[in-house]
Amino acid sequence: MSVAFPTPEAAPEVSEDPGSVWPTVAAGLGWLGGALISGEALLLLGWGSQVAGSNLAVSNDLLWYPAFGLAFGLLVVALTAISYQRPRYRVGLGAGILLLALFSVVGGGGFDGAGLILASAGGILAISIDPDRTAENSPF
Repeated sequence: MSVAFPTPEAAPEVSEDPGSVWPTVAAGLGWLGGALISGEALLLLGWGSQVAGSNLAVSNDLLWYPAFGLAFGLLVVALTAISYQRPRYRVGLGAGILLLALFSVVGGGGFDGAGLILASAGGILAISIDPDRTAENSPF
């Protein structure tokens, strides 16, 4: 019994367009910013639950701020993934990423604002970069 192996096909064409890398940069910045925002919120939730559970007179209301930060960080990651997969909706999703990044200040902003800055840059790039732009009219 003989086995027939498929013949190798030609490799797909790789775009030489330098503008095609910017949606990936926007997604990377958004994901990194959202991860920093969520990470700081998780650390603050862990610290806050220890303080609130101890004998110190600390209200459980302090746990709401990191919870909002965690929600905003996870939403930034989700909106970034959607805007990367569906570039048709990049303007609205980029605006959502930018607003959620700014609202993340409530939960700490992601390690002294680093997550806020990275996610904001990703949202701005998602809004401003057109993935269908060709190399001839690319501003970069």
